[in-house]
Amino acid sequence: GVFFEAEVPSEELSKVQVGTQVRVAVDAFPGRQFSGTVAFINPLADSVGRLFKVRVQISGADQDLKPGMFAKGEIVTK
Repeated sequence: GVFFEAEVPSEELSKVQVGTQVRVAVDAFPGRQFSGTVAFINPLADSVGRLFKVRVQISGADQDLKPGMFAKGEIVTK
């Protein structure tokens, strides 16, 4: 499957858990959104920016997305 790694600031991490829905926009496909879910949250923050790496599994985009494409994710919270 296709995934991307996002960075979540420590103050927002409490809103994120495995299974949380994510809307993903990829620069190579303007105007199109992909759906994903949080698959893994690294429990160790980056020592510089206090950012946590989050792996988002993207569904239904295997042939469109390529490694190295730039993407932005919007985590769906209540």
